[in-house]
Amino acid sequence: MGIRENLEGLSKDLCEFVMRSIDCCKLSFVERVSLLLGDMMCRFVVSMLLSVAYFLALAAMTVWLAAFVGWPLSLLSAALMLVVAAIVVYCLRVRLFVNSAVRWLCRFFFGNDDDNGK
Repeated sequence: MGIRENLEGLSKDLCEFVMRSIDCCKLSFVERVSLLLGDMMCRFVVSMLLSVAYFLALAAMTVWLAAFVGWPLSLLSAALMLVVAAIVVYCLRVRLFVNSAVRWLCRFFFGNDDDNGK
């Protein structure tokens, strides 16, 4: 076996190593993106369920309060509760959404691989 055969074998091994490294990067990217999308969908579903639960509780409170103070005043109190909830969410939007989303994404992409980004 000469130097030429050794160099040809080495170049084939190097090409195979590079191709496998590229495949590994692609698979790692697909895994991260699928975990990210799954986690985002889960957070979206939970937030939708919580908002539906809030609106149902608000409707139940309105119906219950209507028996004591009448419909106009109970509807006014429900509208006031919606406005208060909107103001609270607006005032805390950076703390609730932006900061937590940045922390979550940093932990997801730059955290240790032991916990698979969670």
